[in-house]
Amino acid sequence: MADQQKTQSKTQGEVAPVSSSSSERRRIHSSSQRGGLDWEVARSANDKTGNGFFIGVAVILVFLVGAGGVYYIQNATKNSGGLRSTVVGGAEASRALKEALASTEVKEVATDTVVKSVLTYDQFDMQKVEEVVKGFLESKTVEQRLKYVRSPERVRPAMVNYYAGEEIEAEGFRTLNRTKVSVFEQLSMVSMPVQTSDFLLGLIDVFKFGDDQDAVYQVDWESWVGYCELSPREASEKKPTEPFLMRVNLRRNNYYNFGFSDDTKWRGFRMTFRNFDEVFLAYSEIGSEADQALQKILATRGVNESSFAVKVRFPPGARVNDQVEIVEVVNTGWITNYTNR
Repeated sequence: MADQQKTQSKTQGEVAPVSSSSSERRRIHSSSQRGGLDWEVARSANDKTGNGFFIGVAVILVFLVGAGGVYYIQNATKNSGGLRSTVVGGAEASRALKEALASTEVKEVATDTVVKSVLTYDQFDMQKVEEVVKGFLESKTVEQRLKYVRSPERVRPAMVNYYAGEEIEAEGFRTLNRTKVSVFEQLSMVSMPVQTSDFLLGLIDVFKFGDDQDAVYQVDWESWVGYCELSPREASEKKPTEPFLMRVNLRRNNYYNFGFSDDTKWRGFRMTFRNFDEVFLAYSEIGSEADQALQKILATRGVNESSFAVKVRFPPGARVNDQVEIVEVVNTGWITNYTNR
């Protein structure tokens, strides 16, 4: 099983996305209280001139958030179309934006979404987040890594299975990109790109538990590695007819053959994985609940891949080892087990 751990990489969109990568799998939700941002009505000419810089920063940030900061990531309630997040910049950009919001000239440009996103971002201690991510990526055993992961008791058997034992070839840590942070307020989670020791980028999801100085941050290990109940190689060998969970990237595909040759009955997809080189062909029965859930998301993505946690199975008497049926969409993105943190 040691060959299952490959170099980390994600392409993301669901952001992750992320979910990891595959297609980044990211969402937007903003429900923080607006707090004490006061709008000043009367300002002197000198004040207006002095605020020009901040106004410009705010306009640029609003444009960036509106144009490119919204995208689906790996976390959504089942068949719901996804939780959503806002991508915001680092602390310096946040402070500049909040100062600029005091100007009446920018009031009409600055939306509630931007204000709330900044306030939500400030609820996370990014220094603690970075420390946890660094410790996670530099861990060399399962026991060490468990100190930094969400639901350690639940995921421990999966980690031992994935790493084929207790030893881990640590990815290592270089930098955490704090300028491209996606905030998922409903999950108390942030997602951001991290560069590992081999200079590759991956999208990592970090949950927050507790408030203020007592808050604890934990990495979602399953979405980081794209964990599957059976690896693609195991699945190819065993060809189980009972559904099993896989974290995958899907893209529409028009190849039909063997047990899925009827294109009026099946909708085809190309299925790839994080950390595994195998490529599967996957099919959803047209009109089924799983098919409708996939179409709802993929209809907005064009030719781009999207990340999903799905349950698949092989047809009875499967003639090939790389064609499966998608029977359930567990999530858009790779985050699961919302209630078991």
